Amino acid sequence: SNPINFYGQTKAEAEKIVLNNNGAVIRIQTLMQAPNKIIQNAKKEINKEKTYPPWDNYFLKPTYFNDYFRALKKIIQTKNSGVFHVACSGEPLSRAEMVQIGIDYYQQKTGTKISELETESREERKIFNLNTDSTRQRLGLDKFIDSREAINKHLLAGYW
Repeated sequence: SNPINFYGQTKAEAEKIVLNNNGAVIRIQTLMQAPNKIIQNAKKEINKEKTYPPWDNYFLKPTYFNDYFRALKKIIQTKNSGVFHVACSGEPLSRAEMVQIGIDYYQQKTGTKISELETESREERKIFNLNTDSTRQRLGLDKFIDSREAINKHLLAGYW
């Protein structure tokens, strides 16, 4: 890959060092079942605090903490090295779609009607679709939780 900024360059260099020393690189996307910046920003916007609108053309699959923990435990137990992708199964969701799930939950829970939040488009449509099949096969793990189900569990657990 060709990192486009300093953050990406340093991340790629760190991954090379880990892999050259027979370590494991675990790639995840936004965590569910832990404080989540995407959903927290939606809550701030509803409460009229300044925040940035979610992107409607930037897609990803969240990572459910329990799936992350299962994979991490298996990697440690088996002393596996390499690159491991851990993310929910199902379709990638835009950040705006993730926020909308949170808003729908909040409206149902409180009975409060919320006007639609503003969204923002990036220059180009980006889909970050971590392929978790090889990770699950290498570690002997069952299917990871679906993206929408992970977000709903996240909200039900009180992370709104």
